[in-house]
Amino acid sequence: MTARGVAFIGDSHLLAGDEATSAFVSFLDGAPGRFERLVLVGDIFDLWIARPHLHEEHHVLVLAALARARDRGLPVDYVLGNRDYAVESLPGAPFDRIAVESLVADGSAWIAEHGDLVNDADTQYRTWRRFSRSRPVLSGFLALPGAVSRPLSAWLERRMRTTNLEYKRRFPFDAARRHAARVLGASGARYLVLGHFHQELRFAVEDGEVLVLPDWKRARRHALWLPSPDDPAGNITFEPSA
Repeated sequence: MTARGVAFIGDSHLLAGDEATSAFVSFLDGAPGRFERLVLVGDIFDLWIARPHLHEEHHVLVLAALARARDRGLPVDYVLGNRDYAVESLPGAPFDRIAVESLVADGSAWIAEHGDLVNDADTQYRTWRRFSRSRPVLSGFLALPGAVSRPLSAWLERRMRTTNLEYKRRFPFDAARRHAARVLGASGARYLVLGHFHQELRFAVEDGEVLVLPDWKRARRHALWLPSPDDPAGNITFEPSA
């Protein structure tokens, strides 16, 4: 791998009419040649039900930019977020790899997860996740005509912004340390990269480090993994995306 490294982006939460969409597209257009690989760690849209008949302009613009980046030789991976549905079965999705829960680097230097399953005390969300991603519920929703599913999607998008706020106000350090110890200990990876929590954090655990990505819409920052000739696990830092 060259010194261009792997970039991790989390939680841009793009909305219809969002000025951040054009900034995100510009970032994607500049990514080939700047990075060796791009990993999107979920929730690039505020809600993404990944079917063309439900895509709005911001979905179309970003997916086209991702396709352009791949055409120019940039591998792009996607880790599903809590606001992403059916991405793994989207025909023609512009991704090299799609992970429902964890994405492991070639060579196991790092693992990327969205982070929505880190807090094991958040039983309300876990119940909703199982229900909303169950095959009958998701298949039934995807089969609805656009005239029904579009307004239902818009309602769901508004609803998700205001639910379960207690678990969004603070970072669950104890749960994250337990989770990281299990994941890193089992895999042998050095770094666990998380999204979901919308704050830039870095802290050590027994078997490595946890890096929490800021929300890209507000921070315009990403994490960058670079290889090292002296250490196969390399190093990860945060840097501006501009």
